[in-house]
Amino acid sequence: MKKTPEKKTFWPYGIMLSLVAIFVACVATVVVSLDYPVYMDDFYLSKYQNVDKNYNEIQISQAKFEKKYSVSFAQKNIKVDTPTDINIKITPLLGQALPKFNSDVLLTRKFTTEFDKTFALNSQGDEIVVPQVTLKDQGIWQIKIRISDDANNTAFYSFDTNATKI
Repeated sequence: MKKTPEKKTFWPYGIMLSLVAIFVACVATVVVSLDYPVYMDDFYLSKYQNVDKNYNEIQISQAKFEKKYSVSFAQKNIKVDTPTDINIKITPLLGQALPKFNSDVLLTRKFTTEFDKTFALNSQGDEIVVPQVTLKDQGIWQIKIRISDDANNTAFYSFDTNATKI
């Protein structure tokens, strides 16, 4: 009687190799992620724990504020190394007189907190003015603002501006 040659199967080795590759990929992901810092999402000018806990109240307050006022920012370009006033205009929607506004302004760059500048301002009238801001670096800057009126309605806005040498 003749013996037939045995076929070798490699699928158990393939399964083991895939498990090892998955483990190596998981370790590599953890090692690489440790080199990149996680920055706080500062849209609400607060820690994410506070935002998460009070998110519904924040949204209700935002809606009440936006029913009463319109907020705009028109400065698309700012010159680098030149002191500039940043003007944020508030327009009443219901025709009432504007109250005194309390505002916190954060001037920041995307994806970093290295260049952050904060301002706490009070205003009477239709503009919030951040006086004499000097930007040192070119590029896109974000102006994030929290505005509260006298009825404690609070709204959050984010505007982009471009800092250029021209």
